[in-house]
Amino acid sequence: MTDGPAPLFRVRGERFDEADEVRELLETCAGGPAAADAVEVLRAAGALRPALVARRGRRTVGYAAWCAGVLEGPAERRPLPVLLGIAVHPGARGEGAGRALLEAGLGFLHGRGEAACLALAGPEAGFLRHLGFVEAAALRAPAPVLLRPLVDAAPPLAGRLRLLSAHRALVASG
Repeated sequence: MTDGPAPLFRVRGERFDEADEVRELLETCAGGPAAADAVEVLRAAGALRPALVARRGRRTVGYAAWCAGVLEGPAERRPLPVLLGIAVHPGARGEGAGRALLEAGLGFLHGRGEAACLALAGPEAGFLRHLGFVEAAALRAPAPVLLRPLVDAAPPLAGRLRLLSAHRALVASG
């Protein structure tokens, strides 16, 4: 007896040998060469935590990555995970790859002890709101910020969100 149909794809950590496929996906679906260049810079710096792929057979059909931003609040500075973005190949959209990538990444961050995840509101803002992200009006950043609490009692966040330079370039490209 089975538990239903086999998944259309599987989500796992990005491997080194998939960089060219990820680049092609980002160039096609997520801001062109500037977005792909920014992700390559962040990858080379070891700043992507986590970076995930959705695979269908031997093909990468989705990608999501997070890096650290720094929240400069009234009394402290602290790192917070920031979603760089989610890219799904047009032929795989609507099949749950984006949701699966997001849920896997948020699970990773929760397991690491993170209390919240941030995202800059971009083209996928409606998708992120549908999956529990809310406006974070008390945060200042290069674009409106969305927040997803990862624990029931996430502390309130206020202040300025600083991004790595390659992340700022990704925001500008997008």
